[in-house]
Amino acid sequence: CFAGCQPPHSAEWVSHVDLASSRSCGIRARRDRPCLTLPVWPTTIFWIVAALAFAKSNPSWADWIYRQPGVGPAIKTFLETGAMAREAKIAAVCGMGLAALIVTAFAYHKPWVLGSGLGLIAVGAVYVITRKPLRDE
Repeated sequence: CFAGCQPPHSAEWVSHVDLASSRSCGIRARRDRPCLTLPVWPTTIFWIVAALAFAKSNPSWADWIYRQPGVGPAIKTFLETGAMAREAKIAAVCGMGLAALIVTAFAYHKPWVLGSGLGLIAVGAVYVITRKPLRDE
């Protein structure tokens, strides 16, 4: 569900799937409050771009992103300082490793696709690894 809505009460399995996907994306979700679900890891970059755009065009929308439980503070910290928490770095690199395995499994017979995919993943991994750590770590 998106912020401002509750999971449907008639379909109990939907809330379990929503809660499971929320936890896998690092979002703390509870049944008694609205939740925000990011279905796949790569959406994080879209949240960052949205926050950057809203910071100039509509600061109240940027503040809404920053207030989202789990993702908001991390996005705000990254935009203000460029720093990433160790857990975020580990999760990102693990996600990229999984993506590399998937690309390899499906594109091993197409060298240019395999090379392009693994190259982009490597660039992303280097970027994440070279971000400065949070000061309190």
